[in-house]
Amino acid sequence: MQIVEDLKKQLNDNPDVFVREIVANDTNISMIFLKSTIDKALFVQSVISPIMDFKEEITLQILKTKVLKVVEIEEVLPKDYIQNLLMNKVLLFVDDGDRALCLDLEKIPTRTPEEPPTSPTIQGPRQGFTEDIKTTIALIRKQLPSKHLVLKNFFV
Repeated sequence: MQIVEDLKKQLNDNPDVFVREIVANDTNISMIFLKSTIDKALFVQSVISPIMDFKEEITLQILKTKVLKVVEIEEVLPKDYIQNLLMNKVLLFVDDGDRALCLDLEKIPTRTPEEPPTSPTIQGPRQGFTEDIKTTIALIRKQLPSKHLVLKNFFV
């Protein structure tokens, strides 16, 4: 879907930006989100499974009212897409439409980064990350919701 590719480019083709596309009842559905900040089990249980099990015509309104099992769902306009993505929402598009559903499936670790006990600093930030990389990315995204935050994957 072109709009999803455009959003990905606006977020600098960040590897943390994930696109999930499915076809259900001859309807193309695309979802875009920051994979480090959503509850993946809830995503499958409340979004993917209900869509795949639904056997009637699919539109945004039908998804919103009959299919999706998400507490917070709202329809958003194109000008609000990036802001909602950076606020850890899932955007769902149906068949190249210009409107999207915004789903709240956020799951962010609640620990506040703190000074590591083994390497104190005299000057500069006193935050340390001791979790795995996905948790660290989620914590950083929570503190800095900006499209200018770009992640790069590389192997050492």
